Amino acid sequence: DWYYYVPPAKQTLFEIDSAGARDSVNLQIGALYREFVDSVARVMELPSDTSITEGYPDSLAYHIRQYFVQNFKYSLVVPGVREARRQSSGTRADPLVVFWNAKQGYCEYYATLATLLFRHFGIPARYVSGFAHPERVESRPYALFRRRHSHAWVEVYAHDQWLTFDPTPPIMVMWDS
Repeated sequence: DWYYYVPPAKQTLFEIDSAGARDSVNLQIGALYREFVDSVARVMELPSDTSITEGYPDSLAYHIRQYFVQNFKYSLVVPGVREARRQSSGTRADPLVVFWNAKQGYCEYYATLATLLFRHFGIPARYVSGFAHPERVESRPYALFRRRHSHAWVEVYAHDQWLTFDPTPPIMVMWDS
């Protein structure tokens, strides 16, 4: 567990630079993933045109999240990932492809695939990992971050700013299935 200083609500430690959001680093998809991401977009029935209209990033985010909620299961284990890493044939299955086929995994997989899907449609996106929901320590200028608070999510550049998007299904949905 770690303790970190948390400034008062009106203070910030840094400002997010919106300039250069369309920088190529926020739009890259590795050559190995292009065909895979294209096929995922087709299966998810995401729009095939890349024209970005007002509201497009929001509707794409909604569709991605709904697809995960309805078709995937949260799990701390992705069946087949360890086996894929041990293949001696020289052609090793990619963990992201294994996640897609198994339809279950944890936040890192959801955030990675969602980031690639946004980039596929020309929307700047970046993978983020950190801590969610720290425990505030009353009358202390710090918060407690436990390992169980670690999480991964996506930041999407839309409406002239970076917006947080969490594609991981909520816990209540995970427990109901």
